[in-house]
Amino acid sequence: MLSVENLKIRVEDREIVKGVSFTLEPGEVAFIIGPNGSGKSTLLMGLMGKPRLEVLGVIYLDGKNVTKEPTWKRAQMGLGIAFQNPVEVDVKASTLLKKIAEKFGRSKEDVEEAVRIMKIDYLLKRHVNRGFSGGEKKRFELARLLIQRPKYALLDEPDSGVDPDNMNIICNGIRKLHSLGSGLIIVSHYVRILRCVEPNRVYVMYDGKFIKEGDRTLAEEVLEYGFASVLPKRYTRSV
Repeated sequence: MLSVENLKIRVEDREIVKGVSFTLEPGEVAFIIGPNGSGKSTLLMGLMGKPRLEVLGVIYLDGKNVTKEPTWKRAQMGLGIAFQNPVEVDVKASTLLKKIAEKFGRSKEDVEEAVRIMKIDYLLKRHVNRGFSGGEKKRFELARLLIQRPKYALLDEPDSGVDPDNMNIICNGIRKLHSLGSGLIIVSHYVRILRCVEPNRVYVMYDGKFIKEGDRTLAEEVLEYGFASVLPKRYTRSV
């Protein structure tokens, strides 16, 4: 189980995440939806152990307190992430995927399958994310995770800035990752992510907190009426 208790995250003396608690069982899917600036991406960065974040509260990964563990250790223990805005890396895409496969004990066939599902074969000779479109970056991020096969995968806005064709490929990648047994936390402010995989729980995040919890019906309500429809009255004036 991935368990988070009263997590608070500060960035440069500003509290962005203000006391979040939840659990994710292996194989479960949780959506975290909310307007821009609500703290969703910062929450995922805190879970993954991004440096220079001040994190209070407790993060348990399969019963072990990993709140102070470095990112590489969390990845080794079964946590993985697909970034919203991946950076350029001065290494060829094929080389990076090969190194990930070696690190996590995956085969050449596993790499080939990930490349095929995400349709990134033509990117393999290029440096990672250099000149990639937004959709290509998102597809490469998912290819990394398909090779890693983390027990819990954090997907930071995999649907943002992508066209319908890329969205179809991304959905296929998310479904495949879930079928491999990964529990998923999917962050988005677009509710079209519903077409990819069925959530066990949906959280609406606003002003650094989970202010509402529900199932698919909650996400569909947001899709039809917007975030203001599900926020407590004290929040609606600012949405």
